[in-house]
Amino acid sequence: MGSSPPGCLRCRRQMEVGYLLDRGMNDKSRVGEWIAGEPDNRWWGLRLPEKTKRYPTVAFRCPDCEMVELRAEKSSRG
Repeated sequence: MGSSPPGCLRCRRQMEVGYLLDRGMNDKSRVGEWIAGEPDNRWWGLRLPEKTKRYPTVAFRCPDCEMVELRAEKSSRG
């Protein structure tokens, strides 16, 4: 994750870098991704189109006001 922590939009304090944990099938842990387009919910779960742009997300948290900011990193997958 190449993003440097930004200043908080509310209180201007430097934010802490982190990530959102995505627990997938068989409880496999990975970093969550931002996916282009609308979700396609089916009765068995979410269906992802094969050629959808996917970007790893990075999270920033303010230690003072607890605001969380998410960003989609520039390096895409898919």
